[in-house]
Amino acid sequence: MWHRIVDWFGDFTDRVRFVREFNINAKRAFENGTVPFFLKAKVTLGNRRNRHSNSKFFGGFRIFASTGGSLQLEQCKVIGMIIISNQKLVRRMITNGFHSLEVFSNNSGDGFHTAITNLLEG
Repeated sequence: MWHRIVDWFGDFTDRVRFVREFNINAKRAFENGTVPFFLKAKVTLGNRRNRHSNSKFFGGFRIFASTGGSLQLEQCKVIGMIIISNQKLVRRMITNGFHSLEVFSNNSGDGFHTAITNLLEG
């Protein structure tokens, strides 16, 4: 029983660290002018239909993109595709128990979402 509790807290801290690292890197990229959007991630419930064997209860990885205006759905998809192109990031999401990737504009309801396992190549 104790082993399970210790493992749960270890998994939880890994997930918190993963989201924190993403947010720090996204903030730096925006400040340096590398990306035109300010991205901020948080954990959500996600879409239960996307669950896989390593999924956690809160398995959604939601990214909010902020700009001077609102992003269109196509722009949210582009941000999602950029994340998909980083297979190391996708694998880290899976091992951290995420099952859904969501990208939304901070100013509108438009957004992109998909199962993270659909993003895994090879």
